[in-house]
Amino acid sequence: RLAAEERAERLAVEERLVAEERLVAEERAERLAAEEAAVTTKNARATVIFYRTSKLVGSGSSAHVLYDGKKIADLTNKSYITVHAPIGRQEFVVDFNGDTDPITVNLEEDQIYYIHFTFSSLARSRSTNIAQVTKTMGSTAIRSKNLRNKGDIDIQNQP
Repeated sequence: RLAAEERAERLAVEERLVAEERLVAEERAERLAAEEAAVTTKNARATVIFYRTSKLVGSGSSAHVLYDGKKIADLTNKSYITVHAPIGRQEFVVDFNGDTDPITVNLEEDQIYYIHFTFSSLARSRSTNIAQVTKTMGSTAIRSKNLRNKGDIDIQNQP
C-alpha cells in the first residue's frame, strides 16, 4: 500500500512538472509570436508617390519633399518620386521656395498613395497646394503627362 501511495505521489509530481513545462512553453511561444509581430509591423511598408505636373510658373524651381523635418527628395517640374515609408500616420511637407504645405496620410501596409503638388502665381500672390488623390487619378496623370521618374526613396523606421 505504501508503494502505491508513493507511485501516486510521484505521478502527481510528474503531472505538475509536465503542466509547468507546458505553461512555460506556451508563454515562450506567445512571447516569440509578439516579438515576431513587432518586427513584421516595424518592417511593414506603404508606397507614397509624389508628383508634379507641368506648369510654366515656377518651372525652374524644385519643390523639396520633407519627412521628419529632413529633405528626402526634390520634385522638379513634370516629375514624380516614389517613397517607401513605414505604415501608420505619417506627415510629409512640401517646401517650395519657402512656402510649406504639410500633408498627413494614414499609411496601410502594401498600399499605394498618390500625392499631387501644384504651384500657382496670380498677380502678387502665389500659392502651393498638396493633396492626396485617387490611385486612378494619380497613375493616369503620371502616364498621360509623361512625368519623369526621379527615383525611389526608402524611409527607414524611426527609433
